[in-house]
Amino acid sequence: MAERSDRTPARWRWPFLRWLDGVETGWAVPLLVACFVAIWTLYLAVAYAGGGLHPDTLEAWTLGRHFAWGYPKHPPLTGWVAASWSAVFPLTDWSLHLMAMANAGLALVFVDRIARQFVTGHKRVLVLLLLMLTPAYQFHAQRFNANAVLLAVWPLATWCFLRAFETRAASWAVAVGCTTALAMVGKYYSIFLVASFTFAALAHPARRAYFTSASP
Repeated sequence: MAERSDRTPARWRWPFLRWLDGVETGWAVPLLVACFVAIWTLYLAVAYAGGGLHPDTLEAWTLGRHFAWGYPKHPPLTGWVAASWSAVFPLTDWSLHLMAMANAGLALVFVDRIARQFVTGHKRVLVLLLLMLTPAYQFHAQRFNANAVLLAVWPLATWCFLRAFETRAASWAVAVGCTTALAMVGKYYSIFLVASFTFAALAHPARRAYFTSASP
């Protein structure tokens, strides 16, 4: 019966199976992330319609009103992102909710870039679905602050490092340098991310080929 079900699935399964088939062709994951961002932005806009924005988000916008290379409480990346966003989008509650969730969506996109190097098909989707269930990508993500901004920056830097380690190409080496620098101006404890790259490279069997190349 199970084999017959796989060969001729029920009609209600057709859209789901077609969506899974679209993972490798490139449209299923962006659709999933876009729906995630849209649904949670709508939820936050409705849930906080009478309560206003989270104080951390307001703080990020306040910092971004005046450009600086550093602020008394936080490194500058949070303020830079808020300022760039408000320069393009209207200064409203829903817009800043969208900023916070778009940051979480970008994080999922970069995580998927990492995951696709190790898994394929429905396993890639499973990685994202499990992350979407964690508070870090939902309720904590709405608090756009110096911690939340790293949701997207850390996996981006990790992906660039993996590509630099595997290819040892100059372009990826520059990319990992720029993205780790971006992580540092997000939160200074990102130095632990940089250290983890070093330890991971040292522990890898191909460490000699990597460290004797120009990439590091």
